[in-house]
Amino acid sequence: MRRADRYREEAAAESGAARSAHILEVRKVVTDLKMIADVGIVNVYEDTDTIKAAIHHLGDYIQSMENQRDQACDGAWLPAGSVVDLRKRMASGWMPQVGEIALIKNGIVWRCVHHWDEDWPSMVLMMVQAYDFMQFSQADKKNAWGSNCYETSSIRKELDGRILDELFGEEKVLLGEWSPAGIGSKLFLLSTGEAGYERDERAFDWFHGYGENLENAHRVLTDRDGDPCKWWLRSGVQGEGSLERCVYTDGKMDSAYSSTACGVVAACYIEAT
Repeated sequence: MRRADRYREEAAAESGAARSAHILEVRKVVTDLKMIADVGIVNVYEDTDTIKAAIHHLGDYIQSMENQRDQACDGAWLPAGSVVDLRKRMASGWMPQVGEIALIKNGIVWRCVHHWDEDWPSMVLMMVQAYDFMQFSQADKKNAWGSNCYETSSIRKELDGRILDELFGEEKVLLGEWSPAGIGSKLFLLSTGEAGYERDERAFDWFHGYGENLENAHRVLTDRDGDPCKWWLRSGVQGEGSLERCVYTDGKMDSAYSSTACGVVAACYIEAT
């Protein structure tokens, strides 16, 4: 049993991809032990029952690791690698906590920022880094600084088209629509309310109910190079047709002309199967 204990202790100290690799390593040990048992080599050992118990123990351990909530790993959630996998876990009752990394797909890391699990398991995920930099909308002869109308913005067209395809491919059909962002929105920018700036019921849990400093820390994001960046929200500045709300590098709400470039931090809504 010492081998099983050693693997359990090592797994508890690992995280993320390292744990996933560890599952494969432990599975190989189980396969080897089963092969030994099948050919009867265990009979040469004095304590056959101990070896058989180790096989059973490690098999259960792998299953618990794959269920993502093994107590030996401090209950840490292992990120899913696909929307299919994530939805299956949700349907079976395994939900990431708000703030945990729920999904890593095509190199993009998604954090759970809100979830509902009482009636029908569902959650909102948000990128942990800006995916790209772009204008909210392009300048034209009517709007020299661009328009802050999200519904007709060029950034929404990119989210609904190119970016959605790049990030999710065929799995895009598995994403739910977030109606507050408009009909058909599967990738969307957060509103000022959802980002917690308006202190109302619309705030997602990751931005709601914390002290001011922690709230700001939750909104401080970087680009994929690790540099602090401003990122767009989808709420316009009232009375200003070209000014759009964004989050400054310190996590405080800011604004910028729609024709300037800020980070694109998308969110998506996912329901259980």
